[in-house]
Amino acid sequence: MIMRAMHDPFLERFFSRIPREMAESFSDDQLLAVKQAFADQVGRVHSVDFRVSVPLLFRRYYVVFIAGPERRDRARRQRDKGARRAGRRTNFVFMMILASVGLCSLLGVLYLLKSALGINLLPDISLGLWRQVAEQFGLMFR
Repeated sequence: MIMRAMHDPFLERFFSRIPREMAESFSDDQLLAVKQAFADQVGRVHSVDFRVSVPLLFRRYYVVFIAGPERRDRARRQRDKGARRAGRRTNFVFMMILASVGLCSLLGVLYLLKSALGINLLPDISLGLWRQVAEQFGLMFR
């Protein structure tokens, strides 16, 4: 039984995760049913697929951001929603932190751009950031 499956990459990975005696008990029909059940998850392509591994505090953590058209049916979306009730709060906090960092970065870039163009919205008030940035870049490119 296993020898037939070794020519199929999906079944090869599947059999590597279950005991050998269990793998040998599958019939051809059962193998086909297993493969069809997982077929929608294999080779799925997303419009946005960002994956990165980050070292943090002596361990590595992964971050995944994927986006694309919704393909799940309504029943599955409801089932998934109910299964992750606690995670929704964490996701919300994470998204708020991410949005805050993004907004602060955008405002910082806009402030530097305003200063570089010589636009002074409040006369006689300046943070002096543009002068410091210009000096740093001047030192870098000498």
